[in-house]
Amino acid sequence: MVNFTFRNFFFKTVLCFLFLFSVGQKLYAQTQTFATELVDVDPDYVTNASFAVDGDLNTTAELDASSGIVAGIGAYDSFIEIGYAAPVPANTTTFVRIDTEDELLRVLLGGGLGNLLGDVLGVVLVGNQEFTIEARSGSTTVLSADSSDPNTFDSARVRVVTDADGAMYIAMTPDQSYSSIYITNSIGSLLGLGNTRTLNVRGAFYTTGSAVCNDANYTSFDGDGLSLDLLTIGGAGVTNPENAIDNDPNSFSELSLGILDVTASIEQLIYFDTPSQPTEDFKIGLSVDPTLLALGVVNNITFEAYNGPTLVSSSSLSSLLNLDLLGLLQGGAVVQVPFDVAGPADRIVVRYTSLLGVNVLQKLDLYDVVITPAIPVIDPASEDVEVCAGDSASLVATTASSGAELRWYDSASGGSLLATTASGEAFTTPTLTEDTTFYVASFLAGCIEESARVAVEVTVNPLPESGDITVLGFDAPICIPEILNIVPTTTINGDFNYYLDANGTLPITDGLVEDGITYSINADGELEVEGLTEADSPFRVYVSVVDAVTGCENAPGDLQVVDITLDGGPEPTITLDPVTADNIINAAEAGTTIAVSGSVGGDAEAGDPVVITVNTFTYNTTVAGDLSFSVDVAGAQLVADDDLSVDASVTAQNVLLCEATVATTQAYTIDL
Repeated sequence: MVNFTFRNFFFKTVLCFLFLFSVGQKLYAQTQTFATELVDVDPDYVTNASFAVDGDLNTTAELDASSGIVAGIGAYDSFIEIGYAAPVPANTTTFVRIDTEDELLRVLLGGGLGNLLGDVLGVVLVGNQEFTIEARSGSTTVLSADSSDPNTFDSARVRVVTDADGAMYIAMTPDQSYSSIYITNSIGSLLGLGNTRTLNVRGAFYTTGSAVCNDANYTSFDGDGLSLDLLTIGGAGVTNPENAIDNDPNSFSELSLGILDVTASIEQLIYFDTPSQPTEDFKIGLSVDPTLLALGVVNNITFEAYNGPTLVSSSSLSSLLNLDLLGLLQGGAVVQVPFDVAGPADRIVVRYTSLLGVNVLQKLDLYDVVITPAIPVIDPASEDVEVCAGDSASLVATTASSGAELRWYDSASGGSLLATTASGEAFTTPTLTEDTTFYVASFLAGCIEESARVAVEVTVNPLPESGDITVLGFDAPICIPEILNIVPTTTINGDFNYYLDANGTLPITDGLVEDGITYSINADGELEVEGLTEADSPFRVYVSVVDAVTGCENAPGDLQVVDITLDGGPEPTITLDPVTADNIINAAEAGTTIAVSGSVGGDAEAGDPVVITVNTFTYNTTVAGDLSFSVDVAGAQLVADDDLSVDASVTAQNVLLCEATVATTQAYTIDL
């Protein structure tokens, strides 16, 4: 955008100027072409005609008109024709900056409401100061308008518009090629004799090229179905229209229909020097009374995009709102509504059509209409993202606007800027503990406006907790088994993991051997442990569960602890006596019965079972009260024993019913 009434800084050229500068952090790269040729001029009643073609909108050519001093005597009109150095293509808009003494332009700013606004403002369009304007190709008029007929300023081809500073322009868009602008100034019959009026012509120009930051330049308004009473008594109309293009986020224009029960509409038109690019979108800032939302006003507010006179896109507010924006509107907040148009557009129309059967003030506050970089597109992999509580998510979005970056926020409006990334670069969220919605907008460095924000939802799944896992059987000390089997259960559909530490950093894998202990995980997912000794007590492992649906696992420090106290059992001893007095079996003894005896000690007690084995034959007895034991064995069996030894074992049991068996052997010889 170029603000041609910017008061402190101008570039002058003869034919055109190319400029690249920054105003309020806005960047522009456009070519502005002024009408620089004085084609024709009234030599008697035009002063400083050259100022109309000097490319400086601060200087003015003055066109005078008089009603005369006596009927038919002394009356005069004036004209000026200013031209371009080369023909201007059809459908190119020329902006002509003029000033009138009466409030003609303020009245004509309302388009088809001109006559009604004239009555409201006390400005008579017919019979007072009047002017005409034509776009010409040589001597042929290709487009014209007459201030005495406001309808001639109520089309896509001819409008009176204002910039953010309140300066007035006539915007002309002929459908044919043209080369000059012809302007007249005159006085009608109602003004009376002895009056003069001056019309100031500051210059005419058109703009080509593209803006890096394409701001709205001009605005106007219009209405339909309104009456003089609605405008004067009912409060209908547009107040402060220039506030919608002033780049002030706190100011707004007011589109009001007052309190009425007839079909009517009010609209504001926003103009851009150059059309939007295919990779750009529009964003419209507005607010409405929440009371009107409940009455369905979102269906009565529409947006239209035009490129010249051609309608490009049309949408109702209801079709553009998501739940976030609707919630903000219901809270009375200003929302930035994305408007994605189907092609290049240089004009946006915001229209409010009346609600019928309601007795409330109907108005819309319009804060701004801006062109932004393309609205971000969320990567498919970043849609419907699910993470586990305590984790972060990686989100990716792209924008079609070259050079644009992405801003990530925690709110649909306002909020905190969390990160800035390149298009396609991942944004890593903070650690998440609950379902969270992030918002991403695209922006160009050096520009103020960013695109509308797009929501990205992240579902946060809860983690299994230690209480979700049950391991039974280890509340009391246990006897050390050959294989310790740990069998966890849970109501969660998932698999168990086992660890050597509470934070889950030392996993137990199938076949792990650690400190002489062997760990195995069987086909049922149970943990089997071999090689335990009483020195390993208390034996401790940690169990987590991985949810099969969400993939979430217990948090570090919240694993189920399996704490096992190991009881090594009793420690009995056993001793065998010599089988004979000299421990040699002779021929006589071989033919008799020999008492094989011994004693026990340690934790062995009376009644403990004793097993004696001779020549593969087993003899069972128990420990006597004096901790001795004895069995009778045939001498022939002892002689027949291959290794000439007696084996004996005793099995003891403690209060936990843990058993321990010890054995001993007594060798002997024979002498037959």
